[in-house]
Amino acid sequence: MLVLWLPWWSCAGPDADDRTTGDGPPDSTADVTGHSGGTACSEAVSVAAAPGVVANQVVLTVTTSVAGGVAARCVADDDPGEVVLAEDPTAATTHELRLGGLLPGVPYTCRAAAPCGSGGVASSDVAFLTQPAATPLPTLTVEVDPTLGATGYWTLAPWLVEGCRQFQSSVWLGLWDAEGRPRWWWPLPPGVYTDVEVLLDPSTGLVGWGGGGDPAGNYRELDPLRGEVYAAMLPPWEGNEFSHDAKRLDPDRVLTLQVVPNRAGNRQWDGFGIRVHDPADDSVLFQVDSQRYVDEGLLREGRLVPADVDPYHANWVDLTEGPRGPELYASLCFLRRLVAIDADDGALLWQLGEGLGWTVLDEGGAPLPDSELPQCTHGLEVRGDRFLVYDNGQVRQESRASEWRIDPDTLTAQRTWNWTEPGWYEPFVGDIDDLGNGRLLVTQATNGCETAGVRITEVDRASGRVASRMRFPLPSHGSYRAQRYEGCALLPNARSCPAVADRLEALAGAFGN
Repeated sequence: MLVLWLPWWSCAGPDADDRTTGDGPPDSTADVTGHSGGTACSEAVSVAAAPGVVANQVVLTVTTSVAGGVAARCVADDDPGEVVLAEDPTAATTHELRLGGLLPGVPYTCRAAAPCGSGGVASSDVAFLTQPAATPLPTLTVEVDPTLGATGYWTLAPWLVEGCRQFQSSVWLGLWDAEGRPRWWWPLPPGVYTDVEVLLDPSTGLVGWGGGGDPAGNYRELDPLRGEVYAAMLPPWEGNEFSHDAKRLDPDRVLTLQVVPNRAGNRQWDGFGIRVHDPADDSVLFQVDSQRYVDEGLLREGRLVPADVDPYHANWVDLTEGPRGPELYASLCFLRRLVAIDADDGALLWQLGEGLGWTVLDEGGAPLPDSELPQCTHGLEVRGDRFLVYDNGQVRQESRASEWRIDPDTLTAQRTWNWTEPGWYEPFVGDIDDLGNGRLLVTQATNGCETAGVRITEVDRASGRVASRMRFPLPSHGSYRAQRYEGCALLPNARSCPAVADRLEALAGAFGN
């Protein structure tokens, strides 16, 4: 989230020759103190630099001899267009400014400046060398159709380092810029797999994530510049295995998905549980699990044969307010069904899938066979009666991105849009998002060890053409879901966010240029 302070500089900037500049090699702990005055400026500014919570960040401690606000910019030494800005208008003599989204392994020069009561500006420079991640995130290959252009600037996704190691590989959250360069990263706890949801909350600037098939996948929120600021501590639920999905619905509610054991006689298998909780005190507001629907005869029992340990495999959940009230939706991949649940009393409202009596229609209203219904879905989006679907196509062995209009009152499902491309088949993972401008982001993810590799593809809905595509460099890399955000949404810089560029221009005199 971008925050730009109202103008608080009341003085003209000094001449460029009047500023004090540190020299010497880049040093992550360099501290260069100096002062300059445009008009008899007697105040002094000193600045020290240290690494942030991520190695390509910098924390500047700015000290002034007179209480007042300060600003700081950091410029890549070999790329003058690579500029980040931070401001603090607080009337204080010590300020901590955090700047992130810098290029890893690159020397920067940071300048801190403060206005003088006499009408000048005091400034000081410090050199800083960013470091790469402990496990360097890959640079993604970017392809853009020049006639269509790409949407957004930032891409947020989990990264599975070595898919061939299956559940033994480490997983990171990563943020890539429009050129495919990593700008932020965060290691997930050991044991957490790549099947996590990760989303930016634009209202707070926090990154929330959860899932991964492990108790350590409890819903958490990260400040990109300060690290983890919240971790849900919910009452125990058998195994506490958080799975596939978790998201903040609003300031007062978080939705999570878990694996919960189901039973019939002496048989036990993996079912699913859905919770809504209040992040203020982690109290559970709503809870339901699949055991209820087994007992009501609405879901089949599991463990009918020894291998039948996970008959439903819930992998996505969401809650929306509709004309009938609040409804939960869940994707049951292995059953190849989409289910709707009353979010007030937990009743199972409807199930969409083959052999359940639905009338299935194509885009023009002509009948379709049941086999054209989605076959395992991932990362859906719900807009009223429209469901945007990543259809894995497990039986037909062809994956698709599609939209369906669902009318549960008449048991009618009409496909309103469909897209695929030759050779695209991924049976288990993926994501789809509406970018809001007639474009869709389709995460053609893999678990690694596959020749196609992970592709994050932007599709123009009207024409079906690929507007842009990002590729992970190795087929052994894995991912799950991806999100696309505009350039001012998080860790903005002069290149990604016009508002930052405008503010830098307004402060040009203060920084001596």
